[in-house]
Amino acid sequence: MKPIILLLLTTLASGVFGQSNRVDTLQFDKRYTRCEKQWVAFKNKKDKEYSYGYIYIDAQAGFTYDAKGTFTIGADDKYIADTTISKNSSIKYRIAPNWGNVALIPTSRYKELNLPAEPSWLKFYYNYTDTVAHNVRWGWTYNAVNDCEIALLYLQKAYAVKPHAEGLEFEMAYAYNALGQLDNAISILNAGLAFNPKDVMLIRELGYSYLQKADYPNCIRIYKQGIEQCTDKQIDTKSEMALNLSAAYKRSGDEGQYKTWLDNARNWAPVGSPVAEIVKRQQ
Repeated sequence: MKPIILLLLTTLASGVFGQSNRVDTLQFDKRYTRCEKQWVAFKNKKDKEYSYGYIYIDAQAGFTYDAKGTFTIGADDKYIADTTISKNSSIKYRIAPNWGNVALIPTSRYKELNLPAEPSWLKFYYNYTDTVAHNVRWGWTYNAVNDCEIALLYLQKAYAVKPHAEGLEFEMAYAYNALGQLDNAISILNAGLAFNPKDVMLIRELGYSYLQKADYPNCIRIYKQGIEQCTDKQIDTKSEMALNLSAAYKRSGDEGQYKTWLDNARNWAPVGSPVAEIVKRQQ
């Protein structure tokens, strides 16, 4: 078995480089999140050279790139592969959210690059199954890289089977909020809280939905409820809700309560936390 080298790749090379006339089939217009289980290519800094590999989801690491090698395009219009880097080892990169766009390698070029439809190791390593647990996890993975439209495709499948699965309602509401579908988020969250009234994460997300909808009375009510239920271990969530509560009061014209809750957020926020940094800028 080849050794696996796991690296973190934070960004792709970008820019416009010299190309042969036959690169028209390589369209660098796909976000990596739309290329799961696909062979892809991206531009290198070296003129007329491209890196290529396979994108898949690791259940723990998230989006991952299995590097195959590089290729150039010859004068006869054929892809010329160099797979030296993967000859004796498998090099896998955990894809960071700031990856640039990639190109899908046309299936008509697979033979030139000696590529199978999918890597031989995939059936042993890629463990997605159409179950509630995996659909929730895949939804979480897509939410984590801000592709909430795809996240919902998985989450809705899970919701149809088991609406109150752990973490499911929060992930669905998060996706709906990110897409501006506030009423859908509110509906999911209220159903979740009817089942589990003490779920602080659902309360936090519901308060955010009402805040974005400018429904300040409900926003204030929900955030106060959530703050009362926070434990000492949930101080980050408590300070975040206090900060958003201050925003609700400010937008509704209550300057006194705005200052009170901003002070609460300042007092509760752990040093160096995002909330602490935001409060500093509002002094």
